[in-house]
Amino acid sequence: MNPLKGYLDISKKLLLLIDKPINKEERDLVIANISDLIEQRQQYIRHIQPPYNEEEICLGKECIVIDQLLEPKMHSLLNEIKLNMQNTKKQSKSNKQYLNPYKSLSGHDGMFLDSKK
Repeated sequence: MNPLKGYLDISKKLLLLIDKPINKEERDLVIANISDLIEQRQQYIRHIQPPYNEEEICLGKECIVIDQLLEPKMHSLLNEIKLNMQNTKKQSKSNKQYLNPYKSLSGHDGMFLDSKK
């Protein structure tokens, strides 16, 4: 198979996968599938070598268009994952604070501490 054609097919699969709405339950599976497709694309990229004929030039232009569609969607997915990770950390911190609300208070309140020893 022409490496450029394989790259284009994988890119189209990746675009279809990212276009679907992602449920929170299926997110890990979708991320794993996206990672696999990106690795497959990387393998095809290594085999693309010049000189290019007319068919490969047309495929290359189509690849550029699909990549331009993929890039913002990948960035938005990355930002969504980052936001979810931040919310998870914030929720964990909030839960710990709820379980032990006086932990963050200073234990030295009202005591004299001699700094010289």
